[in-house]
Amino acid sequence: MPGTVLFALPVTALILATSEGGNWGWASSATLTAGGTALLVGAAWAWYETRTEHPLVDLRQLRVRPVLSAHVTVLLAGIGMYLLLSVSTRMIQAPSTTGGLDKSAVVAGLLMLPQALGSLASGWITRRLGRWLPARWTLPLAGVVMMFAMALFALWRHSLPGLVAAMLVAGIGIGIIFSTAPGLIVENTGRDQRGSALGFNQVFRYVGYGFGSVLTAVVLESRTPHGSPYPDDSGYVVAALAGVIIWLLVAVVSGVTGRRRPVQASSGEKT
Repeated sequence: MPGTVLFALPVTALILATSEGGNWGWASSATLTAGGTALLVGAAWAWYETRTEHPLVDLRQLRVRPVLSAHVTVLLAGIGMYLLLSVSTRMIQAPSTTGGLDKSAVVAGLLMLPQALGSLASGWITRRLGRWLPARWTLPLAGVVMMFAMALFALWRHSLPGLVAAMLVAGIGIGIIFSTAPGLIVENTGRDQRGSALGFNQVFRYVGYGFGSVLTAVVLESRTPHGSPYPDDSGYVVAALAGVIIWLLVAVVSGVTGRRRPVQASSGEKT
């Protein structure tokens, strides 16, 4: 319970600072207080987790490069995924006078179907890739695929087929990442640590979702004319560029870490 509380507080404070910083002012006392609280309590959580007998998660696992890569990749992927989802559904429902497609919420919901189909196909694609592509390059390739999806959105965002194509490609990239990252953890942690590490990976994913939603709101709000409820068209371009940068980071981070020899046992585990 102490580990859970100490982890939830800094995440909440950081999301609050990033989501309200534009209203409060990025240099305001409220924003700085929330950001400082996130750093201090986050440091306290890390200190506690490395010293308690039964930690929420064993942070020493982060010394293993593939495990660290899996966590960082999933965090960034969560941000990039929700960025695309948020701007796509917002774009498709926005009035045509603001560059949107002026479609209903039902059509926006159906836009998730191509992504689901792409994710479904990603398992088959990943297995085929494994026959000729070294495993260490699977995640970087997925990052490149997602960069292509963001480029499709930026170039063809004003057409429904273009958005469908972007979401289909995004589903493939996301599916590859979220199916590959857990494998990195399983192969590089001892059996007695895998449950904790995989659970922590899921937490990183949902934290990424939260920050992705916040980032979308911040970007679009910064491009919304005063008195208008809708951002201008340039807001979607800026969001797409932000997504390209995030997915470039995914490709670079996952590429430079690589893989190491799988762990057969850990300390305290019988062999």
